[in-house]
Parts: sequence; C-alpha cells; structure tokens
Amino acid sequence: MHQGNLSVGNGDERSLAIYIVDDDDDVRFGFARLIRSVGVNARPYASAESFLDELVEGEPGCILLDLTMPRVTGHHALARLKQLGSRLPVIVISFLLSPDLSAAGVRGPPSSV
Repeated sequence: MHQGNLSVGNGDERSLAIYIVDDDDDVRFGFARLIRSVGVNARPYASAESFLDELVEGEPGCILLDLTMPRVTGHHALARLKQLGSRLPVIVISFLLSPDLSAAGVRGPPSSV
C-alpha cells in the first residue's frame, strides 16, 4: 500500500475507505469530517443494518464500529462480518464502554445472541 495517495498497490487503484458505523449523528459526522480532512474517503452509516446491506467485500479500508447501537448492535455486526468472511480490520468504539463491554467486544457477541 502506498502511504502518499492512499491506494492499494499491485495495479489496484481503488481508494481506501473508512466505514463509520455509529447511530450518533454528531459522532458519525465528526469522524467523517476528521477523516476527510486528511484526504481519506469516509463512508458514514447511521446503523449496522445499512452498513451491512451496502458492504462490498474486497474494497480496501477499515471499519470504525460503535458497539452500543440500537436494533443491530456492534456485537451483532461483528458476528455478521465474521460470518461473511470479511477481512476488513475493525476499530471498536463506544461512548458507554465498560471493562465488561470491552472484553465482550474482543470475544464477540454474547452466546445467547
């Protein structure tokens, strides 16, 4: 990967994207503004459902994922990404992060889900 133009090497010129998945408008738009300010493609999503519906595997980038969203949580999104065989790196964020929630994010969703 070339750091200067943020494109993938080996003749593949698709640009990197940071997928921002967070139900909080201020957080989502703040991250998008910050990421775009350094010339990287920010792709904000207000829900895990909308992100998962539009995910195109194979596009280079990473996911910035809130764990504590309503309906489909970040835990469920992580499980679905694993099920799909996604190789995109995921950075987990949460306003309500606790030691229990932090450890659960590393392990995956609760087994009762």
